[in-house]
Amino acid sequence: MKLSQAIIEKYNINGPRYTSYPTAPNWQPTTTDSHYITHLKTLKSNTAPLSLYIHIPFCEKQCYFCGCNVIIKKKKEAFGDTYLDYIEKECQLITQSLGQNHPVNQIHIGGGTPSYLSNDQLTRLNTILNTYFNCQSIHEYSIEIDPRLFESHRLDHLKAMGINRLSFGIQDFDKTVQDAINRHYRSEDFITLLSAARKLSFSSINVDLIYGLPHQNTAHFQDTITTIITLKPDRIALYSFAYLPDLISHHRLIKKESLPSPSEKINLYLSAQNAFENNGYQSIAMDHFALQSDELAIAFNKGTMARNFMGYTTLSTENYLGIGVSAIGYAHQAFFQNTKQLNRYYEELDQHKLPTHRESQLSQDDLIRQWVIFQLMCRFKLDKSQFKTQFNIPFDDYFQNEQTHLTHCESEDLLTTSDVITISELGKLFIRNVCMGFDRYFPPHQKSNQTTFSKTI
Repeated sequence: MKLSQAIIEKYNINGPRYTSYPTAPNWQPTTTDSHYITHLKTLKSNTAPLSLYIHIPFCEKQCYFCGCNVIIKKKKEAFGDTYLDYIEKECQLITQSLGQNHPVNQIHIGGGTPSYLSNDQLTRLNTILNTYFNCQSIHEYSIEIDPRLFESHRLDHLKAMGINRLSFGIQDFDKTVQDAINRHYRSEDFITLLSAARKLSFSSINVDLIYGLPHQNTAHFQDTITTIITLKPDRIALYSFAYLPDLISHHRLIKKESLPSPSEKINLYLSAQNAFENNGYQSIAMDHFALQSDELAIAFNKGTMARNFMGYTTLSTENYLGIGVSAIGYAHQAFFQNTKQLNRYYEELDQHKLPTHRESQLSQDDLIRQWVIFQLMCRFKLDKSQFKTQFNIPFDDYFQNEQTHLTHCESEDLLTTSDVITISELGKLFIRNVCMGFDRYFPPHQKSNQTTFSKTI
């Protein structure tokens, strides 16, 4: 696909990634856990399945590109032990209101660096989750791994715990890029680690890559892509580097002039996409690829794939709980996020309070727009008759004010619209721009958007 400079400049604006709707900058601060408790108690009356996200914030080194909520600490057992004490307190407080009858379908341990925890500490975390939640029917149990700080012999322990999905953060194997982002790792070492994981027959292995990093160019990034294709992980996440130096202080350690231009950046993505699709992978919604035999590809083709803060998933559990510092959950039509400050997290749990500090209770309009945006993000299409069945109102009647946006997108060849809105190949590259037109919290050209959100390219 050839893109003109004019198209790139036109659509390369700051905008949300829509891991949630409403997006996190629109959530409200809260000083009490009362709303969260109310929502948990509301859920108690049913036994619908849940997902759990556990945030382990610790990292031994700061990667300059990182946008996650992390705490840099040299590895020390005491840090993990103390943190798990408070994870247990939080689980106990949650289940006092929620009960323990909901089957857990999915657990995702993210971070930070979850493998910062020792084998014994991971076993303890597993015991805590099994003590307070009904974890007898888990379908997907995944963990993020920083391969630089993980020995292959630990894979046996993860397998014995019941973990069946692994996600390795690679980003790029090029040494010049690694120097610029302070993250060094040899492809030879990953080949050894992945080989060990393959022998244990984990259900799915994911690799994270990032395009748009400092000093990346198409030729050298293609070397990384070729290595990954040769290794054939089940899934590949190809994330855009979100450069936000006004919000994230360590991003200032990356010089803006070292970053690829918007046209160079989108060519990095397109060349990678082309290589993946020519070697057995299918494009799965925005920036994800999966082997055609993988569950995620099958779910995408069936229209059953979902999206939340844990990424794209085959599971459609409506409610998920975020546990740990900065973790985000969704309980009965509301988002709740824990404090990002570790000391405050500990202090509030010591006071027998759930450490929520931001929330968003969704209105009916929020729920409608959330559904629309997630249809576009997860399926690249929206069936108007399905919308009417879901909300008992014609799509065109509800979104009269958005018709101008849709007409404009159609004139730009981003989509076609009739009874079904279908995103074009060009529109898939700019799906965030399409979704912005349905986001009532996102006024265009607002100055604050320049520092709150990353560029769409």
